Amino acid sequence: AGVKSILDVKKTLEVLETFAVPTGTWKSEEFPAFFSPNSGVKSPAIFENGMDVASAYLVGRELGLENGMLVVRFGKWCVCML
Repeated sequence: AGVKSILDVKKTLEVLETFAVPTGTWKSEEFPAFFSPNSGVKSPAIFENGMDVASAYLVGRELGLENGMLVVRFGKWCVCML
Protein backbone atom coordinates (compact mmCIF):
# COMPACT_ATOMS: atom_id res chain seq x y z
CA ALA A 1 0.00 0.00 0.00
CA GLY A 2 1.04 3.60 -0.38
CA VAL A 3 2.85 5.60 -2.98
CA LYS A 4 5.93 3.64 -4.05
CA SER A 5 9.27 5.36 -4.50
CA ILE A 6 9.17 4.66 -8.24
CA LEU A 7 5.83 6.40 -8.75
CA ASP A 8 5.35 10.03 -9.61
CA VAL A 9 3.32 11.41 -6.69
CA LYS A 10 1.91 14.32 -8.69
CA LYS A 11 0.73 12.08 -11.54
CA THR A 12 -0.72 9.57 -9.07
CA LEU A 13 -2.78 12.34 -7.47
CA GLU A 14 -3.93 13.48 -10.92
CA VAL A 15 -5.21 9.98 -11.70
CA LEU A 16 -7.05 9.82 -8.37
CA GLU A 17 -8.60 13.22 -9.12
CA THR A 18 -9.63 12.03 -12.60
CA PHE A 19 -11.51 9.14 -11.00
CA ALA A 20 -13.07 11.50 -8.40
CA VAL A 21 -11.38 9.79 -5.45
CA PRO A 22 -11.31 12.23 -2.52
CA THR A 23 -7.67 12.30 -1.38
CA GLY A 24 -5.95 14.08 1.47
CA THR A 25 -3.37 13.92 4.20
CA TRP A 26 -3.75 13.53 7.93
CA LYS A 27 -2.46 16.70 9.62
CA SER A 28 0.08 17.52 6.89
CA GLU A 29 0.19 20.17 4.18
CA GLU A 30 2.45 18.05 1.98
CA PHE A 31 1.63 14.69 0.40
CA PRO A 32 4.26 12.19 1.61
CA ALA A 33 6.55 10.10 -0.58
CA PHE A 34 7.21 6.43 0.19
CA PHE A 35 10.37 6.88 2.26
CA SER A 36 9.98 10.53 3.18
CA PRO A 37 7.34 12.87 4.60
CA ASN A 38 8.38 15.35 1.90
CA SER A 39 7.49 14.88 -1.74
CA GLY A 40 7.29 18.54 -2.75
CA VAL A 41 3.63 18.05 -3.67
CA LYS A 42 0.95 19.99 -1.81
CA SER A 43 -1.85 17.89 -0.35
CA PRO A 44 -5.22 18.21 -2.13
CA ALA A 45 -6.92 18.31 1.29
CA ILE A 46 -5.80 18.34 4.91
CA PHE A 47 -7.75 16.39 7.51
CA GLU A 48 -7.13 17.62 11.06
CA ASN A 49 -9.59 15.27 12.75
CA GLY A 50 -12.16 12.58 12.17
CA MET A 51 -14.92 15.13 11.58
CA ASP A 52 -12.98 16.52 8.60
CA VAL A 53 -12.81 13.03 7.08
CA ALA A 54 -16.49 12.36 7.78
CA SER A 55 -17.48 15.72 6.27
CA ALA A 56 -15.51 15.04 3.09
CA TYR A 57 -17.13 11.61 2.84
CA LEU A 58 -20.64 13.03 3.28
CA VAL A 59 -20.06 15.79 0.72
CA GLY A 60 -18.93 13.14 -1.75
CA ARG A 61 -22.10 11.15 -1.13
CA GLU A 62 -24.22 14.29 -1.62
CA LEU A 63 -22.46 14.78 -4.97
CA GLY A 64 -23.33 11.22 -5.98
CA LEU A 65 -19.84 9.75 -5.61
CA GLU A 66 -19.91 6.07 -4.76
CA ASN A 67 -16.17 5.43 -4.49
CA GLY A 68 -13.86 5.32 -1.48
CA MET A 69 -11.47 7.88 -0.04
CA LEU A 70 -7.71 7.95 0.41
CA VAL A 71 -6.36 9.45 3.63
CA VAL A 72 -2.58 9.21 4.07
CA ARG A 73 -0.14 9.88 6.86
CA PHE A 74 3.62 9.46 6.65
CA GLY A 75 4.77 6.28 8.37
CA LYS A 76 1.34 4.74 8.33
CA TRP A 77 -0.77 4.50 5.18
CA CYS A 78 -4.45 4.26 5.64
CA VAL A 79 -6.73 3.50 2.73
CA CYS A 80 -10.24 4.35 3.83
CA MET A 81 -12.80 2.59 1.71
CA LEU A 82 -16.02 4.27 2.76
